[in-house]
Amino acid sequence: MSNTQQMFKSGKAHGEGAEKAGQWMQSAKDTTKSMADSAQQNKDQAAEKAGQWMQSAKDTTNSMGDSAQQNKDQAAGFLQQTGDQVKQMAQGAANAVKNAVGMGNTDTAAGNTTTSTTTTTSKH
Repeated sequence: MSNTQQMFKSGKAHGEGAEKAGQWMQSAKDTTKSMADSAQQNKDQAAEKAGQWMQSAKDTTNSMGDSAQQNKDQAAGFLQQTGDQVKQMAQGAANAVKNAVGMGNTDTAAGNTTTSTTTTTSKH
C-alpha cells in the first residue's frame, strides 16, 4: 500500500471519527435538553398540584370553621330553649305550691285554679 493510500485511509478514519464524535455530542446535547424540559414540566406540574392542595386545605379549613360556628349557634339556641323550659317548669312548680297552700290565683266563682305558662323559642 502506498503512502498516499495510507494517508487517505488515515484521513478518512479521522473524518469518520470526528463525525461520529459530533453525532455523539449532538445526541448528548439533545438528551440533556430533553431532560431539562421534562424536569421543568414536572416542576410546573408539582407547583400547580401544590397550589390546588393549598386551596383545598383552605376550603376545608373554612368549611370546618363555618360548621363549628353553626354548631356553636345551635348549641346556644338549644341551651337557651332548655333554660327557658326549666324556668317555666320551676314557675309552674312554684305556682302549684302556692295554690296548694292557698296563696295562688284561684277562680273563686268556679273553684278552678288558673295558671298561665308562656313559651319562648329562640332560633339562631
